[in-house]
Amino acid sequence: MSLDPYASSRLPDLPNAGYQTRMQRELSDAIMFLLRGMERDRLLLLETVIHGRVTWRKRFTKAFRAIKADDEFADAVFGYLVLLAGANPEAQKAQLLQQASQQQVTAYDKRLATAMKFARDRKDLQMDIVRESLKPKRHTVS
Repeated sequence: MSLDPYASSRLPDLPNAGYQTRMQRELSDAIMFLLRGMERDRLLLLETVIHGRVTWRKRFTKAFRAIKADDEFADAVFGYLVLLAGANPEAQKAQLLQQASQQQVTAYDKRLATAMKFARDRKDLQMDIVRESLKPKRHTVS
């Protein structure tokens, strides 16, 4: 038997946790694939968390209406996504977008001046993030 070179890149089989119906197993599998996809696409995960719980709830319940997903279920999944995103998703998104733009430019522009410009931009972004984190937060009661 030959070894599969792509085995590590594939999702493993989800365990059968003793589901009573086929629908329960398919629901569990669908949610697991959704969460794994969100874990792998960091930018999508951060965008989802930034847009907020209300938007997620609307989209999730609409997409999973076949399984009668309610707001409580959507909120539970969103809570997990918030934990995955970590602290300050806006700053993380800014850093990811900056890295992507740098990779596009440095793919064809190998000059030292370009590298230095991006290093300054990265440092400026880090300082902006630190400055924003030190500002007092406004908490409103709704």
